[in-house]
Amino acid sequence: MFPKRILLIEDTPTDAELISRQLRKGGCEFVEIAEDREEVVAQLHKDWDLIVSDYNLPGFKGIEVLNWAREKRPHIAFIVCSGVVGDEKAAEVIKTGADDFISKDNLKDRLIISVERAFRASKLRMDESEARTALHLTTERLATIVNNIQESTLLITRNKSQAYRLEQVNPQFIALISQINPNAERLDLKLDVSLFSFLKLALNPSEQFLNKISYGLDKTFNHNKNSSFQESLILKNGNRIILAFSGVPLKDESDTIHQSLILIKDITSQIETEEYILTSTLEAQEKERKRLSYELHDSIGQSLSAAVLSMNKVLMDETEMCEESKEKLKQAIYYTNTGIQEARAIAHNLLPKSVEDAGLEDAIDNMLNSVTSVSNINFSFNSNLHGTRIAKDREINIFRICQEAVNNIIRHSRASEGSIQIMSYDEVLILTIDDNGTGFDTKSKKLKNGIGVGGMMSRTKAMGGDFEISSKPDKGTHILIEIPVQANN
Repeated sequence: MFPKRILLIEDTPTDAELISRQLRKGGCEFVEIAEDREEVVAQLHKDWDLIVSDYNLPGFKGIEVLNWAREKRPHIAFIVCSGVVGDEKAAEVIKTGADDFISKDNLKDRLIISVERAFRASKLRMDESEARTALHLTTERLATIVNNIQESTLLITRNKSQAYRLEQVNPQFIALISQINPNAERLDLKLDVSLFSFLKLALNPSEQFLNKISYGLDKTFNHNKNSSFQESLILKNGNRIILAFSGVPLKDESDTIHQSLILIKDITSQIETEEYILTSTLEAQEKERKRLSYELHDSIGQSLSAAVLSMNKVLMDETEMCEESKEKLKQAIYYTNTGIQEARAIAHNLLPKSVEDAGLEDAIDNMLNSVTSVSNINFSFNSNLHGTRIAKDREINIFRICQEAVNNIIRHSRASEGSIQIMSYDEVLILTIDDNGTGFDTKSKKLKNGIGVGGMMSRTKAMGGDFEISSKPDKGTHILIEIPVQANN
């Protein structure tokens, strides 16, 4: 790559001829020679690919020309070519911004190589400047977009040390944090700072909240993937606000992820509506279970018991009856008694009175004792509630979740051991259910759509909780449920 149009500033004709010849030999198509200040200033208004200038000129120096040229064209390639100049002057030339300094004694060996290198450097400066201008325009355009997004939005960059910095927030985010933190408007919320320092100051979030943000951004920047999660925050007035976070990667022209948008949406009303619908549905289901339980116990159970009494009376009657008929009657009595026991068991499962009467812990303990006696699975139960009651609807939902999980373990897991643990901490109750069975594919669509796990997830969601299930072949299954605590009224 060799420049086509070169301005040569030289006041010695023999040197000018020698340099011009070398430049044409390298591939230059046009060389213009200027020697005095007025002529040089006039030529600097033209479009040159490169400038070669002597150091000492009549009434001015090559460094002055460099400054004039760079004022008009900041990226122009510029080489100083002079006679005897000490190292100090040469260093000054380079420091001022010239691409190279060449002694006239080395023209044949150095000039062409130096010109090619200076011209490439000039092109790189030009490309970088255009890229920065394009990036600046993109940033301005992005800033406008961010400010006009209706959702609360943060613009994030990641520096070379892998730290996340906050570049921009929109007015919607300021309004949101003012709702969460009444003192937000008085805080010194600066931009171009650590994202996590900003969030701590603005929201005073939990460590779990910050970890979720960090995990989402790592996923966005490292794997070019959108990330999303929900988080509940408790306001000072005791009300709950639920926020949905989405991380979106932004690429530059080289297809490199250099920024990310974090979109934050207040979904409190949406979630509370969903929870209300789920809660109402579950309450209706419990009422229906209660009705069916009473019918099984009081109606069908009593009718079957009466039938057994009548059959026993016939059997004990002295009226002659062949042995075959007596045997059939005994079988009928046996099957009817079995039906009574099954009806009572179904009624008990439909309406676990022990939950309301004795509390959640005793109800789970009784359930596990009953299933352990009829299965080959050893169940264990641990809790730190120690008799403390929580809201009735939560107790019933937690019991139903445990009941469904235990049924799944018995029917499908081929486990030898299972465990349930309930731990209460400040504002959250953690329920874990484990088994050492065969495990299964947790990504299966049937899993979430099925009555079993789907029902557990629905009950968890109705309580405003988080549901996680993990399982691997021959590694068993682990269920983790986090539920906000509500005191029993």
